[in-house]
Amino acid sequence: MTSPILKNTLQNKITFSMLFVGLVSTVLALVLVYYFGKSTFKTTIGRGFAELAEVTSQKLETLINHHVEEAHFLSSSADVINLIEKSNRLNLKADKQLLARWEKLNEKDPEVRSILENEASQYIRNYESFEDKRGSSLGMHYYIFATDLNGTVIAANKKTPFLDYHEEKWWQTVFAKGKGTTLISDILFDTSVNSYIFNISTPIYKNGAVIGVLNMVHNADAFFKWVTSIKTGKRDHTMLVSSDGIILYCPIFPVKTHKLAPELQQKIFKPEPGWDVSTVDVHYPGRESLNGFAPLDITFRSGPANFGGKNWYVFTSQDPLETFSPIYILLQWILLAGFMGVGALTFMGWLASKRLVKPIRDLQEGIRHIGFGQLDYRINVKTGDEIEAVADEFNEMAKKMKALYHGLEQKVSERTRELETRTKELEIRNNEMYTLFAMGATLNECVSREEILTIAPSKILGMMKADGVVLILTHGPSAPVFKSLPTLIVKHEETQNFYRVIMKNILRTGELFMIENTADEIEKKEIAVPSHFEYVSVVTVPLFAKKEIVGGLSLLFKRYHPITAQEEEILSAIGHQVGNAIDHVQPSPHLKKPRD
Repeated sequence: MTSPILKNTLQNKITFSMLFVGLVSTVLALVLVYYFGKSTFKTTIGRGFAELAEVTSQKLETLINHHVEEAHFLSSSADVINLIEKSNRLNLKADKQLLARWEKLNEKDPEVRSILENEASQYIRNYESFEDKRGSSLGMHYYIFATDLNGTVIAANKKTPFLDYHEEKWWQTVFAKGKGTTLISDILFDTSVNSYIFNISTPIYKNGAVIGVLNMVHNADAFFKWVTSIKTGKRDHTMLVSSDGIILYCPIFPVKTHKLAPELQQKIFKPEPGWDVSTVDVHYPGRESLNGFAPLDITFRSGPANFGGKNWYVFTSQDPLETFSPIYILLQWILLAGFMGVGALTFMGWLASKRLVKPIRDLQEGIRHIGFGQLDYRINVKTGDEIEAVADEFNEMAKKMKALYHGLEQKVSERTRELETRTKELEIRNNEMYTLFAMGATLNECVSREEILTIAPSKILGMMKADGVVLILTHGPSAPVFKSLPTLIVKHEETQNFYRVIMKNILRTGELFMIENTADEIEKKEIAVPSHFEYVSVVTVPLFAKKEIVGGLSLLFKRYHPITAQEEEILSAIGHQVGNAIDHVQPSPHLKKPRD
């Protein structure tokens, strides 16, 4: 059977013609925008990446220069200079035994305290604290220390890994045989802090002569962290790389664990800032990516001894999906606009053709809905002729049928609700009557109190769905008799005392006594709940015989169980049954009472 949409009708011909014209126009617009617009976006975004890399490079250079100036400032401190001069005059080399023990010492040992508590060390710590408060060096320094001409540490902000540094290459480079030169290191791994560091070292001068060395050991992660803080999107990264292709700092890769592909090195290792396109991006290889880059000028000016003898560059990386998202968004909008245009053209063609067949189709559709029982459906035909009259007759018929069905449904619903209510009430009453009847039948078969105390707990436990049951029989001033299921409930004297207190309340009030949560009673300490007691809720009713209380019946629940009015009514009735049964039988001669 041929679908109505595929039938060779005039309405379908007009509709499909409009649809074809609109689709061709939309596809052509998308192709032109993609090829011409993508080139423009590449240039705009690439320039933005180049500017981002250049600004980051300038700020990083400013940061390095700031910390170099910090080192120069500390090295010119009078406290530091005076202490170094004093050490140099004594010309004492570090004791070999102290050098051997240095790593095992802590800051409380006298040898370490003599260094950390002098005026120069205090000055260094005060300066470090001041810079941290300003936010310019917060958390960047591992160590700041000064050595004399022998390379021995004479002042520091904290205990250094070593006491003598005169054999270290960096120290010899900075000292430069008495000539002195500032040294900015590569990013190095320091086993003493188990992390990467960045050193700035400078000679300490007095009257133009080198008298010592100041070294600032920076946390490389904290120092270069802000390199990635400047972003243009959500998934772009700014990184630092050296001229050997090793990535020095990246927010994703660990330090010095990845290397740039040679093709990408050729594109970004240039003396001027810029941008380029590659398919070997460090984060998104195999996809066309834009990379902005800029050299770190200070690494070119500082000489071969600094920065590990390498030049550093800042470059950017971004997910191509985010990079080209503007062009994709534009294409989406064009596609949306195209579809809207196609829809409008199609709708206009459909609307024009619809006027020819719409009244008959509306009548046909309305009859089908009403035939399927949708009596709220109304046929809307306004032609002013016989078709409209037929539609009105069908609408009137549907209205009358709806009124008839509604009345029947309402009556059926009312009767159903009444039957459900009555059924529930009868079920509840039947359950209550069955429970009481079964209990009464069981008690009537008992011929002694011992038999009642043996059979009743098991029967009550099953009927009331409790976790435990206790029967207490009082005998005037004598000690009460306890029967429980499980039997271990009243095994301990502490538990029996607990139930004696409950029975005192029962005898005093003659009413139901309930503990909804034994944990609350433990906190209030009004009733001494046994320490080993594992039940949460306890409810006790008096056992009446001839209007006198002969004992108590307790239900125990391991979970919180507030008693309902219905349960209270059944439980009280069971209490009367058990009390009367006990009163009508003779006590067994061997029924023993526990001692007080």
